[in-house]
Amino acid sequence: MSVIQQNHNDTMRIPSPIMEKADQMHFALHWSDDGIVAGVFDIATKQPIWLKHQAMQPWEFSQNIREWKWNQPLFRKVSITHCAKEWTLCPQHLFDPSQLAAWLPAQAQCSTEFHFIQNQNMVLIEQFVPLAADIPLLFSNVKQNSIVDHWLHFHLSQHLGQDHLTIIVESGLIAVILQKKGSLVLANQFAGSQPEDVLYFASAVLQQNLMSQETAITLVGRNANPALKAFFEPYFIQVNLWQPPIGLHLPKDHEACDWHSILLHTLCAS
Repeated sequence: MSVIQQNHNDTMRIPSPIMEKADQMHFALHWSDDGIVAGVFDIATKQPIWLKHQAMQPWEFSQNIREWKWNQPLFRKVSITHCAKEWTLCPQHLFDPSQLAAWLPAQAQCSTEFHFIQNQNMVLIEQFVPLAADIPLLFSNVKQNSIVDHWLHFHLSQHLGQDHLTIIVESGLIAVILQKKGSLVLANQFAGSQPEDVLYFASAVLQQNLMSQETAITLVGRNANPALKAFFEPYFIQVNLWQPPIGLHLPKDHEACDWHSILLHTLCAS
């Protein structure tokens, strides 16, 4: 093994003091085209203890999980989320499970699944590349979920009674969640990652739904940063980078937007 590879493996191993308290910890994984994000959270306080990101291909996940011994201790709770290639929302009264292809035509190597969105009378239909079959088997108590479900569950609850646009920018995708007086107006996903792409979809979503440039906007995701915020500010009145709820403390030198999807594992945990 090369020195570089050894150092890489060492940085991705969970420190021994954390492993020794695995029965008090929540271990979370989020995977996307960008690679894998891992986090360990204290169950009692929901605080993040350890956060890591590593670029890799999906077929490397299983081998690396074993190599880094992430499955060695029995964590009290284990959760995995995936990033959808395509997704849409269907009103519950129009939904027919036998007509999924009418909403999202089948794609090679993708699974199409659906589930109901809590308190919204909506059904989330999504397509994603499934994890290798052996990965869930590495953890005896794993719970799998869609990151889109976490996005909707968390962000819709943060802006009750408000006009608000949440824009999630990561993995070459731009997701938008638009609320009017707190009610969901639109949720969708588009391809793109450049500032011009994000600005275009933000402007189009607001204009098409007859909402003003004064609508509050929150930018979030691994590609949301001060430069993107500055790019937006000449066009919109209220633009902010996402910050987690007061009381959630990130490790030193960790920016909240970068870790948004993995932090939702603890913020949405029951």
